[in-house]
Amino acid sequence: MDLVHLVGWRVLAGDLLDYVRFRAVCAHWRSSTVCPLGRGIVDPRFHPRRWMILPEGHGVHPGDGKKRFLNLSTGAFARVRLPLLTEHRVLVSAEGLLLLGPYSRRDTGTILILHPFTGDIVKLPPLMPLLESYWAMLPGMGRHYYMQLDFVASLSVSADGTVAVMIVHQYLPCVLFATTKDEQWRASSWDLAPLSRPISFQGRLYILTPPATHGSQQLIMLVGPPRHEHATMPSSLAPPKLIATCPKGKYHHRLFLIGLAECDSQILAIGFEELRGLFICKVADLTMGKVSPMPSIGGNTIFLIERSTRIQSGDIIISRSMTSSCRVMPTVQSDTIVCRRQNYPWQYHLGTGNCSRIMCGCGVQDGYTIEGGCNCGLIYHIYHCCHCPDDWLSTYVFKV
Repeated sequence: MDLVHLVGWRVLAGDLLDYVRFRAVCAHWRSSTVCPLGRGIVDPRFHPRRWMILPEGHGVHPGDGKKRFLNLSTGAFARVRLPLLTEHRVLVSAEGLLLLGPYSRRDTGTILILHPFTGDIVKLPPLMPLLESYWAMLPGMGRHYYMQLDFVASLSVSADGTVAVMIVHQYLPCVLFATTKDEQWRASSWDLAPLSRPISFQGRLYILTPPATHGSQQLIMLVGPPRHEHATMPSSLAPPKLIATCPKGKYHHRLFLIGLAECDSQILAIGFEELRGLFICKVADLTMGKVSPMPSIGGNTIFLIERSTRIQSGDIIISRSMTSSCRVMPTVQSDTIVCRRQNYPWQYHLGTGNCSRIMCGCGVQDGYTIEGGCNCGLIYHIYHCCHCPDDWLSTYVFKV
């Protein structure tokens, strides 16, 4: 029993669904390992970090109430029935968990944290009352603002099982945070630089400031999870900590950082310099004041999202850069950066410096839809480069 228990934890370190299959081998293995039900949220070991949700498209499985999930490391698919999505919408994903909110801004219901594979649910206070106070600061959004919430969220769990969530929006001047012990969401006492680019990693927020904020240098800030130190007091959020600055380019060539991305349990910075073009370096190197371009990222691909993209008739699809194995999308080479250029997705190879357009057929030619509908690849929909009708667009990526 002890040996099966130890092997089970090794399997869980790879992927949650592999752990589920491991426990399904026999009754002895099942009784010798910890059941994820009831622990899917409060135990970080059971978080499905590398899974993203896709809606059912093209009427393949109509009316069964199931959603597809894609593993960004292996390319495996899983189909799960999620009845909560009939009454709630996905606001954002953190650590593979889904933060659900009401469809209408008039509904001030609680925010739910859902584990898609175990069905575990944790409740957070209503978010809409706090967002109402910021709508006046966002001219042009009006009543449609709630449908355009491009959130980036981080989720952490303390030793006593308290779940804490931080939310950032590119147009909000602060960080919103709450824990399962709070009665309402709160805003940070300090402000963020406008149009900062955040990324969530291991329950923390790494925030890249835009170039124009601090002259010729950019800053990378770290925001730790909120603390709940006393039962009668609300949680608090410490000010951000400066961890790195973007050094100046060599020989007076301009150098600036475009965004941050997670890859193989480390934070990478994507940058551009007139001398070398696109490059990737470790944030750990930037903390020591040096830029060491990486010729390889372990065969992975980084999808660079410079701004939030959305499906016109559906939900926001991606609000931050993501990393995927080349096995997931075979049309993309390994060790590349994929970005949008000239209204098409292009791939930039780190080793050779070659830049080439990703070729993928489109279901529309000369304004007419080809029989069978949209046959564009997933990458074209990620960068909103598909010219197919909106009803076909709404069948692809739902949320990262």
